[in-house]
Amino acid sequence: MKKLVLGGLGGLMSVAVALLGGQGSASAQEIVLRYATQMPAKHHLTQADYRFAKAVADKTKGRVKIEVYPAGQLYKGTALVNAVRTGALDMGIVYGGAMAGMIPLIDVFDIPFVFSDYRTIQGHWNGDVGKIIRKQAMDKGIKVLSFGAYGDSFAIVNSKRPLRAPADFAGLKIRGNTGMYTEALKALGASPVRISSSEVYAALQRGTIDGAATGLGSIVSRKWFEVSKHASITSAGYSVWPVMIGAKKWASLPDDVKAVMQAAATDNEEHIISLVEQKDQKYTASIEGKLDTFKLSDSERAAWQKALAPVEKIFVERTGKDGEEILRLVR
Repeated sequence: MKKLVLGGLGGLMSVAVALLGGQGSASAQEIVLRYATQMPAKHHLTQADYRFAKAVADKTKGRVKIEVYPAGQLYKGTALVNAVRTGALDMGIVYGGAMAGMIPLIDVFDIPFVFSDYRTIQGHWNGDVGKIIRKQAMDKGIKVLSFGAYGDSFAIVNSKRPLRAPADFAGLKIRGNTGMYTEALKALGASPVRISSSEVYAALQRGTIDGAATGLGSIVSRKWFEVSKHASITSAGYSVWPVMIGAKKWASLPDDVKAVMQAAATDNEEHIISLVEQKDQKYTASIEGKLDTFKLSDSERAAWQKALAPVEKIFVERTGKDGEEILRLVR
């Protein structure tokens, strides 16, 4: 009888040890997160994505592995946002305009001349404006960790004539890179065209469009200077690219992992802002060496701002009282 009891106790102890061992293995199990971006691997935003992934891996001693998929391999644009929201994708980064259908207030960052630089944006992002937008995103199933700084985002290249005043835009077909910038082109007198950045070079080359609005980095990296003659550097817009993770995925992560990821994302945000300030200077110098380049004087800037006033009204029409409040906060 004693042998049976002892044998039974031994068996129970063995099961308990096995279970405890299993729990220990589970807690140390590698966490793999798929992270998508539509930007090419060599773009400064994607390089920062790799930096973020490495920081998280280092801080967790390899426990968390973030796999970065560049160049739209998995998703891009609004499809990327929806994939993160539904859980089809763990994480990603995308231009703010791709989230506007779900979170209209994020378009405030693409209204020309509202913000003067990324430091100003960062101040609002870390204040009430950012809190409102991040809460709306979380309510839609997306946790926003930080943002990537794309760079000076409303530069315009074209093959027809220098664009110095709003009247110069009349009759030109110009590609818009976000919803708000498309509205801006319309307000300036152009006929906006929405095509992907990958189609712009050929469209400029064939003359199916006369010009394109974009960031300074795209003019250089995508070599649009080869099929353009003139460039207008406005310093009117600075697009944000939110770094996001699905809310359910975020909730499933251990608290210590969350803390590491948030800290790494915040550090990466600061890194990108500092980096892009230097990058934009280099891009500007490169563009000036290749195209007839124009920068706005104070009086010209005032004329552009007056012409672009309808863009704010469109934003308020789409966002209502919340939009009015956001604009009040950033003034």
